[in-house]
Amino acid sequence: MLFLALAALLLALPVRAGGDLVILKNGVRYNCKVIEDDPDSDHILVRITYEGGKTGVISIPRKNIVRIEYDYESRKARLRPDDYAGRYELARFCMDHGLYDEALAELEAAAGKKGVPDDAFLMLASLYEHKGMKMKALAAYIEYYNRHPNDVEVYEKIVELKKSLTPPKPTASPAPTPSGAPPKPTPRPSLTPRITVIEGLEAKPNWTVAPWAGPGAVAVKRIGGNRVVEFLYDDPGASQKAACYLLLADPVDRKAVERLELKALNSAEHPVQVALAFWVGRSLQDGEYYEAKPLLVPPGKWTPLSFEIAGKWKCQPKWTYTEALPNEKIWVVFLLVYPGRNEGEIKFDEIVFSTGKK
Repeated sequence: MLFLALAALLLALPVRAGGDLVILKNGVRYNCKVIEDDPDSDHILVRITYEGGKTGVISIPRKNIVRIEYDYESRKARLRPDDYAGRYELARFCMDHGLYDEALAELEAAAGKKGVPDDAFLMLASLYEHKGMKMKALAAYIEYYNRHPNDVEVYEKIVELKKSLTPPKPTASPAPTPSGAPPKPTPRPSLTPRITVIEGLEAKPNWTVAPWAGPGAVAVKRIGGNRVVEFLYDDPGASQKAACYLLLADPVDRKAVERLELKALNSAEHPVQVALAFWVGRSLQDGEYYEAKPLLVPPGKWTPLSFEIAGKWKCQPKWTYTEALPNEKIWVVFLLVYPGRNEGEIKFDEIVFSTGKK
């Protein structure tokens, strides 16, 4: 009876527009602020603003409600641009109330930021999967798994998604040999001595784009008898980086090398930062991801880069440049590009582990 009396009173008073909208079965519509909406409770609490600016809190039975339309924009407007923890909480709110596009936007901005739980990556992956964006879902799962390598369920999800994204290899058909065709002539040896180019990891054919970073394409190209890694990257978006990697056929003993050196040619019009990362461990399965501080690569010229093995690296859980590489095997080499919100192309050459002093 008290609720009906309050409802009758509120019907007679103009209510200021804006905020959330609660629609009742009897046609009453409240422009208000929902301040408590516990799914386990049979009531919600809302704050009403009356004529003249006075406010009051009323309880509305859930059974009388047709629906609640939450005002996402007003909640977002109250957050500072750098309040990533607040944006994460706003994303949780959006997901709880079916605002999935809004949740996606908030999670893309907040995931991986300081103060934001790692679960943001799982929420992001779930939303990407719901939208059929499998590559982005895979990237989000890998970001989470890098931080929680003992999570078996997430590992199995990564394996499942990778299988669904890997196209079947085409079956090679042998070239037909015409009946009675003359044998191919034996090639004559060249009298011109061949120039030998000493090459490093850039000559390995199995460089791959890291699915957990921004979109890109990588290939080993031959330029004047020399092979280089050519990496094209798009705007990396929320991941902030593009990356390619090489799984080493023969893992490198961390104790046997002092640095990794390479040269980079930035073909874009803007400077970029390039970082090195390793997957280090007793085995590939037991490894951890370590990333070095990025170095600046200006546009338009080959720039030598050197990363000291004995330097400081970042890894989980601290994710600050305070860690030393463990004295174990290096299984994977990652090259990361931090281009801002730009697209471009970069080439890598003479990627070698050095064992001597500079």
